[in-house]
Amino acid sequence: MALHGWLDNAATFSRLAPALATALGIRLVALDLPGHGHSPHRGVRAEYPLWGYMPDVLEAVDALKLNSATFVGHSMGAGVASLIAAAAPERVDGLVLIDGLASTTSVPRLKPLMMRLRRGNCAGCGPASGHSSDTSAPPLSTIASASLRWRRG
Repeated sequence: MALHGWLDNAATFSRLAPALATALGIRLVALDLPGHGHSPHRGVRAEYPLWGYMPDVLEAVDALKLNSATFVGHSMGAGVASLIAAAAPERVDGLVLIDGLASTTSVPRLKPLMMRLRRGNCAGCGPASGHSSDTSAPPLSTIASASLRWRRG
């Protein structure tokens, strides 16, 4: 599963995918993440946090009838792939990170968020995001900010 970078699209893998498929005998599926390429935007006031792409990617994996996949991520896509690996390691066979970046969200805080996302409760993603909202839980942006402050000391 190939995940592109910020302001990019699935076509970024158009030259790499055939070479990998031939050399390794694999199928590489490249996604246009929401708001990029040919995929629709989430809405006028929607936010696009890194973790907000996680349910979209896992839904694509499910649509392909796969339990797990190897993720090839470039830049932002590498960050999304890393978050998926941290939150749902059972869904990740391997990671290939090109110009990857580190997440500012710790695993203990990410696990409950992933569970909420799996249940369809995406608090903090915003009403225009297309995800449902669970107002009883702290918003994702609040948890990410707290984690970032904790990491900076």
